[in-house]
Amino acid sequence: MADYRHPGVYVQELPSAVQPIQGVSTSTAAFIGVTNKGPIPGTILPNGRMARPVLVTSFTDYQRQFGGFRQDSFLTYAVQSFFQNGGQQLVCGSGRCHQRCEPANHAAERASSASDQSCDLSDAGLCDQ
Repeated sequence: MADYRHPGVYVQELPSAVQPIQGVSTSTAAFIGVTNKGPIPGTILPNGRMARPVLVTSFTDYQRQFGGFRQDSFLTYAVQSFFQNGGQQLVCGSGRCHQRCEPANHAAERASSASDQSCDLSDAGLCDQ
């Protein structure tokens, strides 16, 4: 129904066809990096299922699932800071293998880097697990 405000001025509100934006949680972060252990998203787990990023709710939970600090990665420091600054939910994925790789097309590298404990994602499916 129109409101009569002034001579010749009528205000009529119509329902909008645009739905309002629903409120969603904006406190969940996603981190990916080098870890000591944990599932590598995109690889097949021993149970035959595809590995996915993991929901982590505390720094202790992260350490249990992904291991501790590494000299070659700042991921653990970032996760620790996230929770120290009030973060509550974190989706985390490991971006590298955790054990020595056996890439079929890198035989020379395999012989020269026997002490290497990680490999790139491109070789993730070939890791010993």
